[in-house]
Amino acid sequence: VSSAITGKNFTKAGTGVLKVSATNAWVGTTTISGGTLQLGTGTNIPDASAVYFAGGNLNDGGFTETMGALFLSNSATITLQNSNHSLTFASAGTFAGNASNTLLTIVGYNGLDATTAVDTYGKVSGTSSTFVNLYGKKQNFIVGGLSQYGRVLYGMSGAAGNPTNIYIKSALTTTQLGQIQFYNTNGNNYYSTAQKPVAGANGEIVPNAPK
Repeated sequence: VSSAITGKNFTKAGTGVLKVSATNAWVGTTTISGGTLQLGTGTNIPDASAVYFAGGNLNDGGFTETMGALFLSNSATITLQNSNHSLTFASAGTFAGNASNTLLTIVGYNGLDATTAVDTYGKVSGTSSTFVNLYGKKQNFIVGGLSQYGRVLYGMSGAAGNPTNIYIKSALTTTQLGQIQFYNTNGNNYYSTAQKPVAGANGEIVPNAPK
């Protein structure tokens, strides 16, 4: 759909892919309950629209998108395309269930495994909050830090140098963190924020430990 969609609430239901590529202007919520809603430009979901994941998949098309609150009522996925971009949710809404029955899986994590780095004492650690970055400065989480082998570590989605960040700009509970997992399509591995919950200053979710 290349023309603008207006109205109150928008719902993607049923199987198949619906690609929207206009600057849409519905004033209510966005619900994804089946199939795939694919973004075509990055201005497709109104900035203030709360997004309800009730099943189905959001494919970001590799475009930066700003949305309202993120709600989760049934297991669903977000598929990230391999380009330098970000998805921003204004806040975390209500998540139904728990990690055993309701999960939001973020597909496309292909970054390096940022599980250990060098702390300010020169020791290798997987839990320190004072890691050293490549400029020798202290940082609070492993993004661009140095590993014990002198390699630059990336704890974000997307390939190194071509990152994708997902921001939820409010605190998540421990239960909510446990309901978000990252799937590495290259290694067929899952990463969970609950195993080593880490959040950046802007609320970005950083996967750090393999599941």
